[in-house]
Amino acid sequence: MLVQVIEVVHDDIGDKGTGMLAEALKMNTKLQLLNLCKNRIGNMGARALAEVLQMNASLQSLNLCGM
Repeated sequence: MLVQVIEVVHDDIGDKGTGMLAEALKMNTKLQLLNLCKNRIGNMGARALAEVLQMNASLQSLNLCGM
């Protein structure tokens, strides 16, 4: 089963956690909402997300507030 909503808010996953999440998202073509608000995501994590989300045509909402 592919996940449609992921909300990881204020958990400080940082670049390493974001990179791991991005790796897992490579196989997900159904994600519609991704909320990573306040997770201390830096350039490396943002880059990893950007690369994987380029292949996701179903994403409707992305929240990176307070990266």
